[in-house]
Amino acid sequence: MKIQLGADVITHDGEKIGTVKQAVIDPADQEITHLIVEKGFLFTEAKVLPLSLVLQVDEEQVKLIKTELDPEELPDYQEESYFPVEATMPYDPELALSRSFLAAKPRIVPQQDENVRIIKKTEGDKNLPGDKELLKIGAIVTTLEGKKVGQIQELVVEGQTNQVTHLVISRGLFKKEQALIPQSWVKEISSQEVTLKVDENVIQNLPPYLEQE
Repeated sequence: MKIQLGADVITHDGEKIGTVKQAVIDPADQEITHLIVEKGFLFTEAKVLPLSLVLQVDEEQVKLIKTELDPEELPDYQEESYFPVEATMPYDPELALSRSFLAAKPRIVPQQDENVRIIKKTEGDKNLPGDKELLKIGAIVTTLEGKKVGQIQELVVEGQTNQVTHLVISRGLFKKEQALIPQSWVKEISSQEVTLKVDENVIQNLPPYLEQE
């Protein structure tokens, strides 16, 4: 199916709710997860539409499955929650025609939440879910193409399972800043290096991570 920018988005009953503005991908696996739908007859604001609600598409329309969900109940699109990325996936006529992609900024719940804690340098190393290798504070972080993009500074741990959910890395040559990496972006772990599934462009476009978020 070809998802065209500007295609009409219609309900299962044929009512137009808006038009496709952009597509959201998971940069780790290069798969489209959501569509950004511009306001239309039913929407007063742009909405974030999960791809799971799409039944079929043609060059002019995106038709949704039959559901009890009111389209107005879809999450509002908030520009500050996404960043542009360059998709490296090959053209696939069964996936999408659009090359205008966004990725959701990695987020964690506030540090004050009892189910989240930050592992500092003095507190040791931890595993990712299902991984036997330890993530080490100070380990080098490289991208899919082998580019060094930083070092691990802290680990974000889910309190109930004691498993790492995010990495906090330092990046930049002169002006060091931190960035947040979801554990799902990690491809391989060795004793001194962590290899990611994403390319350098994705890491460069990540917003600075601030613990108070």
